[in-house]
Amino acid sequence: MAGLLSCWQNRPIWTSSADIHVPVPADSLWDLVIDLDSLPLVIPSVVNFERAKVEGLRDDDQGKCQLGTRFHETRMIRGRRSIILTKIVTSLDDSNPDRRHLSFGISFSNSMQGKTYNVENTSTLTVLPINEDSSSQLILTISAASGGLNGLCSDVFCRPCKQRMINDSMEEEINGYRREAIRRQEKAAKRVN
Repeated sequence: MAGLLSCWQNRPIWTSSADIHVPVPADSLWDLVIDLDSLPLVIPSVVNFERAKVEGLRDDDQGKCQLGTRFHETRMIRGRRSIILTKIVTSLDDSNPDRRHLSFGISFSNSMQGKTYNVENTSTLTVLPINEDSSSQLILTISAASGGLNGLCSDVFCRPCKQRMINDSMEEEINGYRREAIRRQEKAAKRVN
């Protein structure tokens, strides 16, 4: 039985992607994506954001988005309950301006009805230029996995609910990036005029 349970731990449950056209240059959109402190502006359900100090980094480098950057965000789910996510930057590649990406490992524990469900996700934001000077595409991909017997049972009985919640969250996130990127571009244009 232990072998059966271990094969269910940390296995990918599903992968979902969403993408959106953003009418700003890819460089501007990328700057927003790596500006982690802007997450509460981008994602309305984020009600608290807190960086964790990264061991071995100088104080000057603590605010930069880089491998190992860790933070906690608290989100309201459907306006009712909050969930605290711990995120760590696991991949950051901006070496190719035609395809840049930022990936997070995301973990949280959720206790419901006296049971604890540990969930591990990977979230990747990819920025692609569409027109060199005027627009870009943002792709958000989330791979989610649940561990243990509780995770297995919740996958069998609640997977459509969890999938809908993840999809709603993804839509909120990519639309938030689009909205904030446009707002920043309009603000910069007003400064020029």
